[in-house]
Amino acid sequence: MASSPFIELPAELRLRVYNFVVSAIPLAAPPTQYRGLLYSCRLVRRELEPEILKRMTAFLLDVQSRCRHVHPEDMVVDGSPQDLEFNIPRDMPSLYNLRIYRPSYDRLFGRDDPFMALMYIYFNTLTIISVKQPNRTTHRTAKEEKQTQRNMSSLARWIGSRVPSVAGPAAKKIVYDWSEDRQNSFETILRNTQDWLWANDRWAVVYRRHPRHGMKLEGVEFMRSGTAIGNDVDGNSEVVDRGGWCTMKDGVMEYFHPFA
Repeated sequence: MASSPFIELPAELRLRVYNFVVSAIPLAAPPTQYRGLLYSCRLVRRELEPEILKRMTAFLLDVQSRCRHVHPEDMVVDGSPQDLEFNIPRDMPSLYNLRIYRPSYDRLFGRDDPFMALMYIYFNTLTIISVKQPNRTTHRTAKEEKQTQRNMSSLARWIGSRVPSVAGPAAKKIVYDWSEDRQNSFETILRNTQDWLWANDRWAVVYRRHPRHGMKLEGVEFMRSGTAIGNDVDGNSEVVDRGGWCTMKDGVMEYFHPFA
């Protein structure tokens, strides 16, 4: 593309063209809309990638701002609201695989939760990391200890009840990780996710197990059926159909056991 008439245009005109190609929220549509242009040549990528990152960052900051009004009485630490945190994406891989940190407040993942706007974004992987509530310095109450369970159940219910290709989640994989905030009942997690996802054959669930404590769960991964996730215990390539267990080691899947 180095000899293309497009490259010979002044930079200001190329930027105007990018405005027609990339929407205000770039990943609100499949990235195939601009991927060919993005990888056409180094010059275009140097100009176009910052535009995509800038617009997506503005969207993420808006969602963050709205989330911080969900639990204003609980989330102030040293005068700063703490509800949804993320690292500003610096490149396309970090944008496609976004990691969000959020305390396990009650009533997350409901229809009034501003966070749900992220569920319609075409991420490769959206990882939601549950962290301890900022102002909790004492032992949790029984109600507080079950908040992550209820939130995970709400997320599974939302995913399982969506109409495919119309109002369903756009990400290829959604991870709910509570390894930093362990507080969950093994049986409750299994029952809640199975109840909502077994009827939806378009999504599979993989439960993350602790590498040394097999009965302790560290999170769940919701992924589209047929997604390849790596190798099983024998080293064979594994594609998720109905779900199973994955053992994690240093944050990476060590091996996968499909449900019998």
